[in-house]
Amino acid sequence: MTEKRVVKKQIPYDKRIFHVDIDSEKGDKIRIRFPVRAARKILKASGKLPLPQDALQEIDLKELMEDVAACLDEEVEGDFVTVETAGGTHVRVYVDEQ
Repeated sequence: MTEKRVVKKQIPYDKRIFHVDIDSEKGDKIRIRFPVRAARKILKASGKLPLPQDALQEIDLKELMEDVAACLDEEVEGDFVTVETAGGTHVRVYVDEQ
């Protein structure tokens, strides 16, 4: 009897998906998705990503963008920034295959 193995094909980092999930204190749920390659290009060109400023008033966006850029440069997978503000806003930034 032969055993079948499923080999999962590794997706190149630039083709993985960069996610930003925001649950604001007002109840807004914002989900942003970019291919990692696009997120890198946007960050290089502008120094920031198109994020809703009003939902992130309690967060230092400059520091957040610096952290995101560093993680993308290091090709970090999974969660790499998670913020929970005192006001109740939750931000999760991560990279995965989908």
